[in-house]
Amino acid sequence: MRGFNLDLSWLTVANVLYLGIVAMALPIFLWNYALLHYDASEAGLFINLVPVFSVISAMLFLGERVNAGQLIAGGVVILGVLLSSGFSVKNRTIRSNWYDAGH
Repeated sequence: MRGFNLDLSWLTVANVLYLGIVAMALPIFLWNYALLHYDASEAGLFINLVPVFSVISAMLFLGERVNAGQLIAGGVVILGVLLSSGFSVKNRTIRSNWYDAGH
């Protein structure tokens, strides 16, 4: 290929490793690990937290500012996941089918 220039700086290599490991391999591993311990319907609830953690990561690592709408939306998502997963404020526990089955 004529005119192709491959510039491999440490920053480029670090970015590719981050994208390959942290952004792709780690989430897939954690998802499969969660499926070993929870039903797919229970584990599927937590996929809704991806945008919340994306905003938090952008805030921490990129210095992004969070506006009121993002805070409200994040709170609604977190509340929805907690309510859907069976979180009880009174008992401060999270019920699971495994626990309810008498194990």
